[in-house]
Amino acid sequence: MTAILTVKELSVRLRDPADPARWTVPVDRVSLTLHRGRTTVVVGETGAGKSLLLTSLIGLLPPGAEVAGSARLMLDPSPVELTRLSGQAWRRIRGRRIGLLSQQAAFSPVRTIGAQLSEVHPIVHLTALAEDCGLSPALLQRHPSELSGGQLRRAALVAALLHDPVVLLADEPTAGIGAAEVGPVLERLHAPRRARVTEAPGTEARGTLVVTHDLAVAEGIADDLVVMRRGRIVEAGPAERVLTAPEHPYTRRLLAARREVTP
Repeated sequence: MTAILTVKELSVRLRDPADPARWTVPVDRVSLTLHRGRTTVVVGETGAGKSLLLTSLIGLLPPGAEVAGSARLMLDPSPVELTRLSGQAWRRIRGRRIGLLSQQAAFSPVRTIGAQLSEVHPIVHLTALAEDCGLSPALLQRHPSELSGGQLRRAALVAALLHDPVVLLADEPTAGIGAAEVGPVLERLHAPRRARVTEAPGTEARGTLVVTHDLAVAEGIADDLVVMRRGRIVEAGPAERVLTAPEHPYTRRLLAARREVTP
């Protein structure tokens, strides 16, 4: 396996809004490796630091945040240290080398999906990518308000993949969508990664990093699984091993709770 993103001892400090003299550490010495052609899922309860971890990897931390440790994007010929990038340097990385599927789709309500996305790529390329992501060409001609939650999430996935990034970050990809649409969204989130793996020799496979509170997401698409609690990683490893033979008590509690609510 080839690493595309290596995170070592990454910490994020934020000032407490109620007491500016006090700092909180919502991400505390996190280390993980994302490999080409694999999907890593970070799971944990609300407040575990998952989304802030993702935010730190795409340079969108709130003003005043302090970052320590390392996050290296393993580009050829020279790796890029993400924690040291300036605003201008981030513009060359964000959306191009690292794509983001956020919880809220940032589409203008007054223009069609296709009109907004075709500003980045010709419509022919856009149509092919949309079909790969499960979005029919007809849906590109609709306004955001005319799409279901799952269709909007797939449109946002198209937007995240327009520049063919080597890393895709996904924040709670199934949040706010109907139960019937969860499966198709997860399938499409995974499918572009598989397509990259099966392309011509020499084509770089994409790595996908997903954060979620929902263990069903991990069970559906994870190759590797990371469990976070209170800003720290408590367990990590191949998804099959973590899901079937968890070692940490917190992981076992999460899985037990999942079994209790699963019909």
